[in-house]
Amino acid sequence: MGNVFSNGSAVGEGSITDTVIVAQNGNQIEGLSIGQDAHVYNCKDSTITGTLTYVSGGTIDNCEAGQIVDGGSEEIQPRDFPITQSMIDQWKNDAESGGIISGDLTIDEDTTLGPVKIEGNLFIKNANLTMMGTIWATGTFDTGTNVEIRLDDNSYGDLSGVLVVDGNIKIRNNAILEGTSSPTSYLLIISNSSSLSELSSAIDLKNNVLGSILFAPNGLMVVHNNVELTEATAYQVLLKQNATITYEIGLGSLEFTSGPSGSWEVASWKEVE
Repeated sequence: MGNVFSNGSAVGEGSITDTVIVAQNGNQIEGLSIGQDAHVYNCKDSTITGTLTYVSGGTIDNCEAGQIVDGGSEEIQPRDFPITQSMIDQWKNDAESGGIISGDLTIDEDTTLGPVKIEGNLFIKNANLTMMGTIWATGTFDTGTNVEIRLDDNSYGDLSGVLVVDGNIKIRNNAILEGTSSPTSYLLIISNSSSLSELSSAIDLKNNVLGSILFAPNGLMVVHNNVELTEATAYQVLLKQNATITYEIGLGSLEFTSGPSGSWEVASWKEVE
Protein backbone atom coordinates (compact mmCIF):
# COMPACT_ATOMS: atom_id res chain seq x y z
CA MET A 1 0.00 0.00 0.00
CA GLY A 2 1.21 3.54 -0.69
CA ASN A 3 0.26 6.68 1.25
CA VAL A 4 -2.80 6.70 3.48
CA PHE A 5 -4.93 9.63 4.67
CA SER A 6 -7.74 8.89 7.10
CA ASN A 7 -10.30 11.06 8.86
CA GLY A 8 -10.58 8.29 11.47
CA SER A 9 -8.27 5.85 13.24
CA ALA A 10 -6.03 3.45 11.26
CA VAL A 11 -6.02 0.14 13.11
CA GLY A 12 -4.85 -3.34 12.11
CA GLU A 13 -1.93 -5.75 11.89
CA GLY A 14 -0.60 -4.77 8.49
CA SER A 15 2.03 -2.62 6.84
CA ILE A 16 1.87 0.63 4.90
CA THR A 17 4.90 1.31 2.72
CA ASP A 18 4.76 5.10 2.70
CA THR A 19 3.32 7.91 4.86
CA VAL A 20 0.21 7.79 7.06
CA ILE A 21 -1.78 10.87 8.12
CA VAL A 22 -4.65 10.46 10.58
CA ALA A 23 -6.80 13.55 11.08
CA GLN A 24 -8.65 14.86 14.14
CA ASN A 25 -7.76 14.74 17.82
CA GLY A 26 -8.55 11.50 19.60
CA ASN A 27 -7.90 9.27 16.58
CA GLN A 28 -4.91 6.95 16.49
CA ILE A 29 -2.59 4.62 14.62
CA GLU A 30 -2.53 1.16 16.18
CA GLY A 31 -0.81 -2.11 15.30
CA LEU A 32 0.78 -0.91 12.06
CA SER A 33 4.21 -1.01 10.46
CA ILE A 34 4.78 2.21 8.50
CA GLY A 35 7.57 2.52 5.96
CA GLN A 36 7.96 6.29 6.04
CA ASP A 37 6.41 8.96 8.30
CA ALA A 38 3.30 9.18 10.44
CA HIS A 39 1.24 12.22 11.53
CA VAL A 40 -1.35 11.49 14.21
CA TYR A 41 -2.78 12.46 17.60
CA ASN A 42 -2.24 9.06 19.32
CA CYS A 43 0.11 6.21 18.44
CA LYS A 44 -0.11 2.71 19.92
CA ASP A 45 1.82 -0.53 19.29
CA SER A 46 3.26 0.59 15.96
CA THR A 47 6.61 0.91 14.21
CA ILE A 48 7.43 3.93 12.07
CA THR A 49 10.61 3.85 9.99
CA GLY A 50 10.70 7.62 9.54
CA THR A 51 9.42 10.44 11.74
CA LEU A 52 6.42 10.16 14.02
CA THR A 53 4.85 13.60 14.43
CA TYR A 54 2.11 13.78 17.05
CA VAL A 55 -0.24 16.53 18.19
CA SER A 56 0.46 18.00 21.63
CA GLY A 57 -1.78 16.31 24.16
CA GLY A 58 -1.74 13.03 22.29
CA THR A 59 -0.18 9.83 23.63
CA ILE A 60 2.66 7.60 22.44
CA ASP A 61 2.20 4.05 23.74
CA ASN A 62 4.74 1.40 22.69
CA CYS A 63 5.58 3.04 19.36
CA GLU A 64 9.05 2.94 17.82
CA ALA A 65 10.15 5.53 15.25
CA GLY A 66 13.25 6.94 13.61
CA GLN A 67 12.46 10.07 15.57
CA ILE A 68 9.46 11.35 17.49
CA VAL A 69 8.48 15.01 17.12
CA ASP A 70 5.90 17.10 18.97
CA GLY A 71 4.08 18.82 16.12
CA GLY A 72 2.35 21.40 18.27
CA SER A 73 -1.24 21.81 19.35
CA GLU A 74 -2.85 22.40 15.95
CA GLU A 75 -5.29 19.62 15.09
CA ILE A 76 -4.74 17.70 11.84
CA GLN A 77 -7.70 18.77 9.73
CA PRO A 78 -9.94 16.22 7.98
CA ARG A 79 -10.35 16.30 4.23
CA ASP A 80 -13.42 16.03 2.07
CA PHE A 81 -13.68 13.24 -0.47
CA PRO A 82 -12.29 14.21 -3.89
CA ILE A 83 -15.58 13.22 -5.57
CA THR A 84 -18.69 15.20 -4.60
CA GLN A 85 -22.33 14.18 -4.64
CA SER A 86 -23.00 16.76 -7.34
CA MET A 87 -20.48 14.98 -9.58
CA ILE A 88 -22.18 11.64 -8.95
CA ASP A 89 -25.59 13.17 -9.70
CA GLN A 90 -24.28 14.53 -13.00
CA TRP A 91 -22.94 11.11 -13.99
CA LYS A 92 -26.34 9.63 -13.20
CA ASN A 93 -27.93 12.19 -15.53
CA ASP A 94 -25.39 11.32 -18.23
CA ALA A 95 -26.27 7.64 -17.93
CA GLU A 96 -30.02 8.23 -17.98
CA SER A 97 -29.73 10.38 -21.10
CA GLY A 98 -28.66 7.28 -23.03
CA GLY A 99 -31.80 5.30 -22.18
CA ILE A 100 -33.38 3.22 -19.41
CA ILE A 101 -33.50 -0.55 -18.92
CA SER A 102 -36.35 -1.54 -16.60
CA GLY A 103 -35.64 -4.43 -14.24
CA ASP A 104 -32.56 -6.51 -13.51
CA LEU A 105 -29.95 -7.07 -16.23
CA THR A 106 -27.78 -10.21 -16.51
CA ILE A 107 -24.96 -10.07 -19.05
CA ASP A 108 -23.97 -13.64 -20.04
CA GLU A 109 -22.20 -12.95 -23.33
CA ASP A 110 -19.67 -10.35 -24.43
CA THR A 111 -21.57 -7.06 -24.55
CA THR A 112 -21.12 -3.35 -25.25
CA LEU A 113 -23.29 -1.05 -23.15
CA GLY A 114 -23.76 2.58 -22.20
CA PRO A 115 -24.66 5.25 -21.57
CA VAL A 116 -27.64 3.70 -19.79
CA LYS A 117 -29.61 3.62 -16.53
CA ILE A 118 -30.53 0.15 -15.23
CA GLU A 119 -33.53 0.24 -12.92
CA GLY A 120 -32.52 -2.85 -10.98
CA ASN A 121 -29.53 -5.10 -10.36
CA LEU A 122 -26.62 -5.68 -12.77
CA PHE A 123 -24.92 -9.10 -12.93
CA ILE A 124 -22.15 -10.22 -15.27
CA LYS A 125 -21.85 -14.00 -15.76
CA ASN A 126 -18.80 -15.41 -17.54
CA ALA A 127 -18.69 -12.54 -20.01
CA ASN A 128 -16.83 -9.33 -20.83
CA LEU A 129 -18.42 -5.88 -20.73
CA THR A 130 -17.18 -3.00 -22.86
CA MET A 131 -18.51 0.36 -21.69
CA MET A 132 -19.46 2.85 -24.39
CA GLY A 133 -20.65 5.40 -21.83
CA THR A 134 -21.61 5.91 -18.19
CA ILE A 135 -23.65 3.12 -16.56
CA TRP A 136 -25.92 3.66 -13.54
CA ALA A 137 -27.54 0.71 -11.74
CA THR A 138 -30.12 1.54 -9.08
CA GLY A 139 -29.77 -1.89 -7.42
CA THR A 140 -26.70 -4.00 -6.74
CA PHE A 141 -23.77 -4.97 -8.98
CA ASP A 142 -22.06 -8.39 -9.10
CA THR A 143 -19.24 -9.09 -11.53
CA GLY A 144 -19.27 -12.86 -11.20
CA THR A 145 -15.85 -14.54 -11.65
CA ASN A 146 -13.28 -14.26 -14.44
CA VAL A 147 -14.81 -11.22 -16.14
CA GLU A 148 -13.36 -8.14 -17.76
CA ILE A 149 -14.90 -4.68 -17.72
CA ARG A 150 -13.16 -2.19 -20.00
CA LEU A 151 -13.83 1.20 -21.52
CA ASP A 152 -14.25 1.36 -25.28
CA ASP A 153 -11.20 2.93 -26.94
CA ASN A 154 -13.20 4.80 -29.58
CA SER A 155 -15.73 6.19 -27.09
CA TYR A 156 -13.25 7.32 -24.43
CA GLY A 157 -9.77 7.56 -25.93
CA ASP A 158 -7.56 9.12 -23.25
CA LEU A 159 -10.53 9.90 -20.98
CA SER A 160 -11.92 7.83 -18.12
CA GLY A 161 -15.37 6.44 -17.40
CA VAL A 162 -17.75 5.82 -14.52
CA LEU A 163 -20.02 3.02 -13.33
CA VAL A 164 -22.36 4.19 -10.53
CA VAL A 165 -24.24 1.71 -8.33
CA ASP A 166 -26.76 2.74 -5.67
CA GLY A 167 -26.52 -0.59 -3.82
CA ASN A 168 -23.78 -3.01 -2.80
CA ILE A 169 -21.00 -4.13 -5.16
CA LYS A 170 -19.37 -7.57 -5.26
CA ILE A 171 -16.23 -7.83 -7.37
CA ARG A 172 -15.39 -11.52 -7.42
CA ASN A 173 -12.26 -13.57 -8.11
CA ASN A 174 -10.06 -12.76 -11.11
CA ALA A 175 -12.01 -9.73 -12.27
CA ILE A 176 -10.20 -7.19 -14.46
CA LEU A 177 -11.43 -3.57 -14.34
CA GLU A 178 -9.68 -1.24 -16.74
CA GLY A 179 -9.90 1.96 -18.72
CA THR A 180 -8.97 2.10 -22.38
CA SER A 181 -5.58 1.13 -23.78
CA SER A 182 -4.42 4.67 -22.92
CA PRO A 183 -2.29 4.94 -19.73
CA THR A 184 -4.28 8.04 -18.71
CA SER A 185 -7.66 6.27 -18.83
CA TYR A 186 -9.24 4.79 -15.70
CA LEU A 187 -12.48 3.07 -14.76
CA LEU A 188 -14.12 4.56 -11.67
CA ILE A 189 -16.66 2.33 -9.88
CA ILE A 190 -18.83 3.95 -7.21
CA SER A 191 -21.10 2.39 -4.59
CA ASN A 192 -23.54 4.72 -2.86
CA SER A 193 -24.44 2.04 -0.29
CA SER A 194 -24.24 3.10 3.37
CA SER A 195 -23.71 -0.46 4.66
CA LEU A 196 -20.98 -0.82 7.29
CA SER A 197 -21.53 -4.56 7.74
CA GLU A 198 -18.64 -6.85 6.78
CA LEU A 199 -21.16 -9.48 5.64
CA SER A 200 -22.92 -7.02 3.35
CA SER A 201 -20.36 -4.32 2.64
CA ALA A 202 -20.79 -1.47 0.20
CA ILE A 203 -17.92 -2.90 -1.88
CA ASP A 204 -16.49 -6.40 -1.47
CA LEU A 205 -13.29 -7.15 -3.42
CA LYS A 206 -12.30 -10.80 -3.74
CA ASN A 207 -8.99 -12.47 -4.58
CA ASN A 208 -6.79 -11.52 -7.53
CA VAL A 209 -8.79 -8.50 -8.67
CA LEU A 210 -6.90 -6.20 -11.00
CA GLY A 211 -8.58 -2.86 -11.02
CA SER A 212 -8.92 0.81 -11.32
CA ILE A 213 -10.48 3.29 -8.87
CA LEU A 214 -13.05 2.15 -6.28
CA PHE A 215 -15.09 4.66 -4.26
CA ALA A 216 -17.58 4.05 -1.43
CA PRO A 217 -18.18 7.41 0.28
CA ASN A 218 -20.91 6.18 2.62
CA GLY A 219 -19.99 2.58 3.45
CA LEU A 220 -17.44 -0.15 4.11
CA MET A 221 -15.00 -1.53 1.52
CA VAL A 222 -13.68 -5.03 2.30
CA VAL A 223 -10.47 -6.07 0.53
CA HIS A 224 -9.42 -9.73 0.31
CA ASN A 225 -6.17 -11.33 -0.94
CA ASN A 226 -4.03 -10.10 -3.84
CA VAL A 227 -6.03 -7.08 -4.93
CA GLU A 228 -4.36 -4.48 -7.13
CA LEU A 229 -6.07 -1.11 -7.42
CA THR A 230 -5.10 2.29 -8.74
CA GLU A 231 -6.87 3.88 -5.78
CA ALA A 232 -9.38 2.89 -3.07
CA THR A 233 -11.39 5.46 -1.11
CA ALA A 234 -14.21 4.71 1.30
CA TYR A 235 -15.91 5.74 4.51
CA GLN A 236 -14.27 2.66 6.03
CA VAL A 237 -11.73 0.20 4.59
CA LEU A 238 -11.15 -3.31 6.00
CA LEU A 239 -8.12 -5.28 4.79
CA LYS A 240 -8.49 -9.00 5.48
CA GLN A 241 -5.57 -11.29 6.32
CA ASN A 242 -2.86 -11.22 3.62
CA ALA A 243 -4.71 -8.52 1.70
CA THR A 244 -2.68 -5.94 -0.19
CA ILE A 245 -3.69 -2.75 -1.96
CA THR A 246 -1.00 -1.89 -4.50
CA TYR A 247 -1.37 1.64 -5.79
CA GLU A 248 -0.15 2.53 -9.27
CA ILE A 249 -0.40 6.24 -8.40
CA GLY A 250 -1.97 8.42 -5.76
CA LEU A 251 -4.44 10.75 -7.43
CA GLY A 252 -4.04 14.11 -5.76
CA SER A 253 -6.57 16.00 -7.87
CA LEU A 254 -9.07 15.05 -10.51
CA GLU A 255 -10.68 17.27 -13.12
CA PHE A 256 -14.01 15.95 -14.32
CA THR A 257 -15.73 16.69 -17.58
CA SER A 258 -19.32 15.81 -18.40
CA GLY A 259 -20.27 14.98 -21.94
CA PRO A 260 -22.24 12.51 -24.05
CA SER A 261 -20.66 9.56 -22.27
CA GLY A 262 -20.10 11.30 -18.94
CA SER A 263 -16.34 10.84 -19.11
CA TRP A 264 -13.68 12.52 -17.05
CA GLU A 265 -10.01 13.23 -17.33
CA VAL A 266 -7.09 13.48 -14.96
CA ALA A 267 -5.80 17.03 -15.35
CA SER A 268 -2.96 16.52 -12.90
CA TRP A 269 -1.83 13.97 -10.38
CA LYS A 270 0.70 13.59 -7.62
CA GLU A 271 1.52 11.35 -4.69
CA VAL A 272 -0.50 12.55 -1.70
CA GLU A 273 1.65 12.94 1.39
